[in-house]
Amino acid sequence: MLDNLGLPCVPMLTGGKSLHVIVPLQPKATGETVKLFARTVAVRRSEAAPDRYIATMSKARRKGLIFIDWRRSNRGGTAVGPYALRASLGAKLAVSVIWTELRSVRRAGAFDIRSVKDRQGTPSPLQETTISAVTLGHRVLEWLERCGAAAD
Repeated sequence: MLDNLGLPCVPMLTGGKSLHVIVPLQPKATGETVKLFARTVAVRRSEAAPDRYIATMSKARRKGLIFIDWRRSNRGGTAVGPYALRASLGAKLAVSVIWTELRSVRRAGAFDIRSVKDRQGTPSPLQETTISAVTLGHRVLEWLERCGAAAD
């Protein structure tokens, strides 16, 4: 969906339980526009595959589903930074990866302080994508209008 909108994105394993999908944006859109965009993507994805995704925070309703937490894009929303060392057994780290690597990853805590050394010297997917940060331009705004997001 993001590719179709011309938005590059990078997956990042958080070192905990989650996978963050990062879209590097230039700071041009308002916080409300970014929030509306993130919410619309989450809702559309969950509507397209309700047996797989959910955009509702209720833990009881999301059991067995992938929760798309669009609220991370809210003002005050938090996210772990790349290569952040997590307070966990085994010293897990947050690591950005490329999409094809996800096929072999079994958990968001796949990298620890030892295994991340194998990545030294290779460019970070997040760093490479951040260089070409984009804006939520006309294409995205038109998509939001078609989705009816402006009326929500």
